[in-house]
Parts: sequence; structure tokens; C-alpha cells
Amino acid sequence: ENAGGQSLVTPLLWIPGVLRSQGAWATAMKETIDGPALAAPGVTLIKSDFVSATAPGPTPEEELLAKDQLIQELERSLAKQKVLMDRVVHKSKKHSIMYSKMMEKARSEEISRNEAARAQSVGVLENRVSSLKDDLRTTKKASAARAKRAYAQENFLS
Repeated sequence: ENAGGQSLVTPLLWIPGVLRSQGAWATAMKETIDGPALAAPGVTLIKSDFVSATAPGPTPEEELLAKDQLIQELERSLAKQKVLMDRVVHKSKKHSIMYSKMMEKARSEEISRNEAARAQSVGVLENRVSSLKDDLRTTKKASAARAKRAYAQENFLS
């Protein structure tokens, strides 16, 4: 611990909004990741340069200039975000096109494989059909020859 051993945050927790305030108090009062921030020896948190409420503030021109600078920073930030979004959109379109081409290629390969298998099975079946046609023709010829022989024999006997 430090020389004072005091927490900077604990005594001020009852003051609303101090931990969320801006300026020197905000940096002095922030709690660290390790715990509450502690006063280092020789650090003066209360400064003597008091600014009264009646002191003149920034002029309207200065306020406009500050607002313009803020607007310009926001516009730059938006432009950067737009560029990044355009890159993301472009990459996603590129990937989409690439994947659709890959899918189309896979489909065409599958279709060609299926057609080759179908052509092979159709070829086997066509050979079987032609063989059966030949067998049928042979059977018809044999049956016609038997019928002729039987008719001739009947006629010869009678």
C-alpha cells in the first residue's frame, strides 16, 4: 500500500456522479482493475485554481468551432466505417460467388458421375433386352418350324 493508505474512491462514494464525472477528478477517482486507486505520496487532488461560475465561458464562435470539429471527427469515423462495411460486403459477395461456383462444380461432377453410372446400367439392360429379343425370335422361329412340321406330318399321315 502507499504512504497515506487511503482509498481515493471510498470517501467520495456518497457524492452522486463523482465517479462518472469529467476532468481531473474522474482520472483521480477511477478504480483500477486491481481495486480502488490509492493516493500516491505527494499528489494533490484539490487544486487552488478555482473557476467561478461567473467567469466568461467559451464564445459562441469557439463553441461552433468545437462542434464543427466534433462533426468532422464523426464524419471521418462514419467514412471509415462505411469503407470497412464496403470491404466486408465486397468480401462476402466474393465468397458467395466462390461458394456458388464450387457448388455448381460439385453438382456438375455429381451429374456426370450419375450419368456415367446410368449409361453403364442402361448399356447392360440394352444388351439384356437385345439378347431376349434374339431369344424370342429364335423361339418364334422354332415354334413356327414345329408347327409346320406338325402340320406337314398330319397332312402326310392323313
